[in-house]
Amino acid sequence: MKNIIRYWCVTGLLLLSFAVTAQNVGIGTSTPADKLHVFGGNATLENNLSNYPWLSFRTNNAFKGYIGVNNNDLRIGTWPVSNTTGHIALVTNNTDRLRVMNDGDVGIATVTPRGLFDIGGGNEAIYFASNTITGNQRIAYMPGDIFMAPWAGSNISYLEARRSDNSGSTNLQLRTYNAGSARDALFISSLGKVGVNNNNPVATLEINQIGDNGILLRGPSGDLWEQKVAYDPNGFPAPTLQFYHNGVLRAQVSNSTGAWSPVSDARLKTNIDIIRPVLDDVMQLVPRKYEMIHNNPGNEQSIGFIAQEVKAIFPLAVQEASVVSLGKQTKLLTVDYNSLNVIAIKAIQEQQEEIEKLKKELAEIKKLLTQPK
Repeated sequence: MKNIIRYWCVTGLLLLSFAVTAQNVGIGTSTPADKLHVFGGNATLENNLSNYPWLSFRTNNAFKGYIGVNNNDLRIGTWPVSNTTGHIALVTNNTDRLRVMNDGDVGIATVTPRGLFDIGGGNEAIYFASNTITGNQRIAYMPGDIFMAPWAGSNISYLEARRSDNSGSTNLQLRTYNAGSARDALFISSLGKVGVNNNNPVATLEINQIGDNGILLRGPSGDLWEQKVAYDPNGFPAPTLQFYHNGVLRAQVSNSTGAWSPVSDARLKTNIDIIRPVLDDVMQLVPRKYEMIHNNPGNEQSIGFIAQEVKAIFPLAVQEASVVSLGKQTKLLTVDYNSLNVIAIKAIQEQQEEIEKLKKELAEIKKLLTQPK
């Protein structure tokens, strides 16, 4: 049986009783179960000096960690000199729930965080709102890039807007800030309609143009195609849909008639020349009717020209298009019917010249026939 030494100490009206056995110290108990066993009431650690009170933990005479107070801050940490590789862990059910690594990385549901903040675990949700149905405002600042891994072994990463009980409908909105002013940059409605600079799209895709900046398509070689709505500063003519290549206007569509008008300003042209006589060549053109092979289940017939035949007569009216057709890179020929319109007008002019010549000759013949013999 261990020897028990009992002590009583009177401080004011407080009678403090503690017992010391050969191995353990008990406060408020005569049967201490550990080196220090406090039973009943609270325990206070106080220091009235300039340095803060702390409770340290040692192993083999080396400090490993501490709990202390610095001013109004509670500090829990590893010892900075003799334990520079240790971590801090919050544990429940004998499992690490939160771990702070010695380099400052924080892991939740993982003991090996892969970055400054790493959340592991299974498929449990992460909530930033106390009310996940009607919602409440929560702001999370995350500088840098945001990466989303594929879902459940698939090759799809989801960004989804919905209530936790799947009720009602929820839209998704991406907002940007410029000089303190918010802009609804991208809006996706619950019906899948997408608005760019528009938070109320009525079409599948609706884009609100900002100033003179339209839609830009950059090719692999760096060339640029831009489509935009152009406005005259004075409101005339009416707005048109314009197409630019590398910043140069190529064509526009009238908003009133729908007419397609390629740009033809003399200031954009050089090496201007007269077209050679074309009437005889025009007579060689063979207008045809035909059926397109692809995407023509109803065998709809069309009329036009065969590009190879036109190229043999008017090569400038035929262009090559490099495309991927049926899985293969190939070049197809296209006919510039606008050029053929010009050629047709030239042919009419030549024909009219012949008509005028014949009319003149006919008038002279009539004059000869009407002269008295």
